[in-house]
Amino acid sequence: MLSATNALTLNTWQHVAATYDGTTKLIFVNGVQVGTAAGPTTLANTPNPMLIGDYGAGIGTRNFPGKIDEVRVWNTVLSPATIAANQNTKYCGGEIGLAAYYQSDQGTDSGDNTGLTTLFDISGNANNGTLINFALIGPTSNWVQGKTGMTPCAPCTGTPNAGAITGVATICSGVAHSLNIQGQTTGTGISYQWYYGPVGNPTANLLGTGLGQSTATIPAGTWELVVDVTCDEGPTTVTTTAFNFVKNQTRVRLPVPMLQFAAVRTWH
Repeated sequence: MLSATNALTLNTWQHVAATYDGTTKLIFVNGVQVGTAAGPTTLANTPNPMLIGDYGAGIGTRNFPGKIDEVRVWNTVLSPATIAANQNTKYCGGEIGLAAYYQSDQGTDSGDNTGLTTLFDISGNANNGTLINFALIGPTSNWVQGKTGMTPCAPCTGTPNAGAITGVATICSGVAHSLNIQGQTTGTGISYQWYYGPVGNPTANLLGTGLGQSTATIPAGTWELVVDVTCDEGPTTVTTTAFNFVKNQTRVRLPVPMLQFAAVRTWH
């Protein structure tokens, strides 16, 4: 299925969407249909990962030379009216039919984002992605400013969901590593505060305020981590179940001393 020639404009943000209802495939640009194709297509499960900005049949051969933001994957068909109405609105996560949602609101614009290789899925389905072959420093091949002027999702109300901390629980010092929170309430008026501390006192030390948390500043030892999830209305705060985390001291290989032996001549 192809759109009309020159359906996109260079160097400006545009909303692109595609749907398939089992009979007809449609492409939309900025809420306007620009392509259609008829005919049934069999949709099947595949062991191949979903790629954003690349071509699945040959990774690295057809990279997208631009910026991508606000990626949404649905397991239901959105109507043309819904696509047009919500193209410039952020979702909150947890909407019915939303299978994956990548806001890409991470890192520092064009800064040193070394180690921030996880693209968080805020749909609540934990379909996180992994950045591949990104420089993660400087104005290109990095986390950069996305689409601005988006209408925020509706403010939170009532008691939020705490979700749960996920990730590798045992690592060695000096290894780049992050933990994530999944299944939590997202959206306007929601804030997060990470803590770590000794077992039994996990709120002893402050960490960050994002959906992910680097463990670089946590010293070697056995710890518990929690996240406070707060809805500004009230405010109402809930806390995740403590996550047990172990950072082992990095082993240091000492040089082996060289021993020198004098030759001994034996006469028989």
